[in-house]
Amino acid sequence: MPQMYPCTYCNEYYGPNLKKLLSHIKFHHSHEPNFKISCSECGQSFRKFSSFKTHRRREQLKRARKQPEDEAAPIENLRTEEEYEDEEIEDIENCDFNVQNMT
Repeated sequence: MPQMYPCTYCNEYYGPNLKKLLSHIKFHHSHEPNFKISCSECGQSFRKFSSFKTHRRREQLKRARKQPEDEAAPIENLRTEEEYEDEEIEDIENCDFNVQNMT
């Protein structure tokens, strides 16, 4: 059986992958008044899902720039933040996060 990713916010949804789980969180929970999502790498918390996504992209760019040139993707192949604005959740499979209910 494939691994399922539970929504720790509502405990009712199980996504087949992180992309689906994050999509669920974005559309079903991010507009709730007590919504909060945290980056598990640095611990920074966000009340807006879009701020969390921007943070993760910036961290991804930082990591890509720190890799040795022979291992890193060419900088010209990395998307700009403007290119991400029109996209739905993509390329977040490696993302770690924590969802917290702030009641």
